[in-house]
Amino acid sequence: MGDKMDIKLAKEEQIEVIMQIIEDGRKALKELGLYQWQEEYPAPSDILNDIALQQSYVLMDGDQIVGTTALDPKGEEVYDSLVDGEWSLDAPYLTVHRMAISSSNAKKGIGTSFLQAIEEIAAKQNIPQIRLDTHEDNVVMKRVAEKAGYRYCGKVTYGVGFDCVAFEKIL
Repeated sequence: MGDKMDIKLAKEEQIEVIMQIIEDGRKALKELGLYQWQEEYPAPSDILNDIALQQSYVLMDGDQIVGTTALDPKGEEVYDSLVDGEWSLDAPYLTVHRMAISSSNAKKGIGTSFLQAIEEIAAKQNIPQIRLDTHEDNVVMKRVAEKAGYRYCGKVTYGVGFDCVAFEKIL
């Protein structure tokens, strides 16, 4: 692992590597006993759409892709229905979606570094906060968010039986 990791916009020609990292994430979630990502989502079409919108990012360690995510500046509709808590700031935010780290780079603190790199993107876009959510039983992502200084804000629901915990970080 190099000294400095860089976050960059993803390119279409990186789709195979990105999907392998998504598959690594799918397997890790299954090992945690979570149903999250166990169907067709996220599919290559989701990632290609993110790339077309310039919302798909890769975390690079030298010339190697070690992580992937989508960063959406438009907001997340379910966040308007937050329960058991509240957001600190009613202002524009960047939403972190589909974040995954390659299995060969798991458990090295890269997730925390990735969230810190995302903060730089938000700051460059003059967006004062970042929000994310994860399945309520995804202990790994919850720990990554907390280590990166994110604050638990409440719960959101994506359809029946898919409850997520929501976090924010004010920049």
